[in-house]
Amino acid sequence: MINGSWYQESSETPLQQDLEESKLRTFAVAWAEVRRVRDEFSLSLAAAETLEGRRAVERQLRAEMAAAVERAPGITLEEYTAIHQRMEADDALAVLVEQYMDESEL
Repeated sequence: MINGSWYQESSETPLQQDLEESKLRTFAVAWAEVRRVRDEFSLSLAAAETLEGRRAVERQLRAEMAAAVERAPGITLEEYTAIHQRMEADDALAVLVEQYMDESEL
């Protein structure tokens, strides 16, 4: 699971209704893209020689991950964040999202 610290906390409550399958499938596609971005930045983070350098890479990483979510059709950054938070607390939901992600990669 991704490190959820990149997104900003929202004062809004998480999704008010039960998650629809279509929204979860959309989330799975966005999550796969976020993970791809994170993986691309992992070498840059490891190579950062100073704290300032690491912070700069982390800022760029957060921006790129947010942009990846915003490019995904049918889901907002706020919805993504709410689903991600629910997924961290619900193992069954996490398994379902992983299944949808695997299906989308076929």
